[in-house]
Amino acid sequence: MPGWIGGVGGSGWVGFLGRFHPVVLHLPIGIVSLAALLEVAHCADRSKAPHGAGLLVLGTGAVSAVVAVVTGILLHRSGGDYAPELVARHQSLGIVFTCGMVVVLLAKAWSQVLGRIGWLYRTLLFVNVAVMAVAGHDGGSLTHGPGFLFDSAPATLRKLLKLPAKPGSEANQPIEDWPVYGRIVAPILEHRCGSCHNEAKTKGNLRMDTHAFLLQGGKEGPAVVAGKVERSGLIVRAELPEDDEERMPPDGKPGFAAVELVVLKWWIAQGASSEKSVSDLNPSAEVMTAIREVAAAR
Repeated sequence: MPGWIGGVGGSGWVGFLGRFHPVVLHLPIGIVSLAALLEVAHCADRSKAPHGAGLLVLGTGAVSAVVAVVTGILLHRSGGDYAPELVARHQSLGIVFTCGMVVVLLAKAWSQVLGRIGWLYRTLLFVNVAVMAVAGHDGGSLTHGPGFLFDSAPATLRKLLKLPAKPGSEANQPIEDWPVYGRIVAPILEHRCGSCHNEAKTKGNLRMDTHAFLLQGGKEGPAVVAGKVERSGLIVRAELPEDDEERMPPDGKPGFAAVELVVLKWWIAQGASSEKSVSDLNPSAEVMTAIREVAAAR
């Protein structure tokens, strides 16, 4: 179907219809989740609960899953700087989920005709829910960057799930002892630029999720040139007028706060070190005030 759309409508229709993928994909997710909840309720109390999900619900889920997969393939074909491996896995799981929905629908119809083997239908349904969860997580990673789900997890949950502690999460450490890149610069860049310049999505071949990639730059040159603020693409693009197509972050996303730019310029001017602390770089009173405002805003 994506090939037919591209052949008949051309690249214009491929790009246009592909943009509907983020809208359409939530329909099968909601429907399958509802179907699973209805089946759990039915198994918990067969005397009072509804008799699970019906063919209309599952049929709608299957059709909407097909539409979501088609629009997803169109979106991928219209271009985008995403990690190929993650895109391939997300697309494959989406196709598996869609085929699974058709099988679940057939199994439900078969169980109703025979009046038995409901266990087969429910098993297939819950397996498909698991596939949907993994595919959805991959989709979130493509859109928001890897680790998006747990990056802001509280310390108690991180410990329970055995996740590494957040960088710079040491309690009661004076701001003067903070590593500038790890605790101040990196969080700013993650917040403002992380959704488009990460391991999974590299617009302009630029990654900004590590210090090394930040200095390496992308198609438009280095994002940061140590000691040279005026040659650092990060600052140049951030300070362009809002209506300029080259301004970053792009239209529709909030730009850098004034205090964030003060901190970034100071860090770059002082050599853009990945290890030095605040006190090592001798901040002025203005910079120190900006640092405290950035820290308080988190």
